[in-house]
Amino acid sequence: MSLFSSSLLILSVVFVASSFSKILRFRDFMTGIKEYEILPSSLVPLFAISTILVELLVSISYLLQKFIILASFFALILLAIYGCAIVISLVRKKDMNCHCFESFGATKLTAATLIRVILLMLLHAYVYINSSYEGSAFEGSRYDIVIYGLLTIILLLSNELLQKGLVMYKNVVKEFGN
Repeated sequence: MSLFSSSLLILSVVFVASSFSKILRFRDFMTGIKEYEILPSSLVPLFAISTILVELLVSISYLLQKFIILASFFALILLAIYGCAIVISLVRKKDMNCHCFESFGATKLTAATLIRVILLMLLHAYVYINSSYEGSAFEGSRYDIVIYGLLTIILLLSNELLQKGLVMYKNVVKEFGN
């Protein structure tokens, strides 16, 4: 499986997981958008629904290998909006959750959150630039696709565990000192 194929699969899984997380905890997601204090309250439901739809459509587009240029463009715009909101909140020194994958466990908004968004943007940019790829992106065996899917899930879970571990470490340091 090529790097392009892997990128499509990884981004599809990430965006599907993210959108389903937001759907499962829709009210919490809208509360999270409000917590950033960037959008007027009247626009929060529209932004929340639009975000979920874009994430789902990008995932479907990547999996079906249709409209990849358009999908990656919208993904880049969405991630740029996330990145700006994160930077604004970090500059404001807001102590809050990122609300990225809320149903999989809350993680604090940190510089690491911004780095994840930048890495996702780079991967979408790679897809955008290389979207003229000829042939089927998923020419590999089903076994390859399952392995890459599992690796993506493992990476997502590892990220969450790392975030939880960092929070625990900070709490222990606070409680017991250096």
